[in-house]
Amino acid sequence: MSDWEINADKYRAREMMESHEDLAGPITILSDLHLDWFTNWRHSIDRLGPLWSGCRTVVFNGDTLNWCTAVDEARRQEVLGRLRKSCDRHQARAVFLAGNSDSALTHRKHLAMMGQRVLVTHGDAVFPDLSPWRRIAGMIGKQRQYMLQDMDPSQRDSLEGQLISAHAVMRKLQLSAKANTGGRLSTPPRERPWWRENPAGLKAILRAWRQGPKLAARFCRRFAPKAQVIVMGHTHRSGVWRIEGKTVVNTGSFGRFGRPAVVSLDRGWVVVRRISREAGGYVPGAVVASFFLSDMAGPAMTGRAYPRRRRAALAVPPPP
Repeated sequence: MSDWEINADKYRAREMMESHEDLAGPITILSDLHLDWFTNWRHSIDRLGPLWSGCRTVVFNGDTLNWCTAVDEARRQEVLGRLRKSCDRHQARAVFLAGNSDSALTHRKHLAMMGQRVLVTHGDAVFPDLSPWRRIAGMIGKQRQYMLQDMDPSQRDSLEGQLISAHAVMRKLQLSAKANTGGRLSTPPRERPWWRENPAGLKAILRAWRQGPKLAARFCRRFAPKAQVIVMGHTHRSGVWRIEGKTVVNTGSFGRFGRPAVVSLDRGWVVVRRISREAGGYVPGAVVASFFLSDMAGPAMTGRAYPRRRRAALAVPPPP
């Protein structure tokens, strides 16, 4: 049995149980927290609590943990345990989806909510090479292509097949790195921003920022045609775009210089808010887009998306 078939069995079980479940609303969606064992993650979690105050479900849409934390069982459980307790204090249920950095966290890669009109997935799968800014992006793309070619055509052309291939490649890569370091990984401090050390990667990020919304819309049209909205993260570039009949929402990143956003789902409404940093922590800020999911081909939109002139300031490069 190939790697992708093993992942398919596990993924199907998760999907049947939870991917199409009607989660209790209101629902809050965040992504790219990148909690790291080697930073003050306890303080970071305590400051996040106001974001899920008043909701009943919190969806952490991938890259909740940095990969050095995600692949270590003890570290992972301690960080997630504190995060779950914070949600419990607000009577909210925590639901985790896998990203590219924390593929070891879960086999669940997406949620289809509101009658499958909202697709929530981390966003790495919309790129053929998952993270085009990485030095090994070419190798990752080839491994994924081999895995897709090994699938049955109907599986390869499905949402499930696309997500399985993305998850399996990153999972295998991270477990291999763990094995090569004796089982425990550490994160050395960076003296310089990584994008200065890898100019080609920075160019790839700028290209991903430009192409990402269109790739996400086309991914949604092909593999999740019932979805009117796709909510993602991954590129660390917050924004809302209406492309080819689909609405693409990116919730950005909590990383350094990041401008994260939060999505709320409740009774047919999708509301995107900026996240503000205050002395007591992070809180939902100004509404930047809101729309009601109708029975039409696309959502009836009100509000506004991020202005073009400010989009560059709403992003921070993801890690290599």
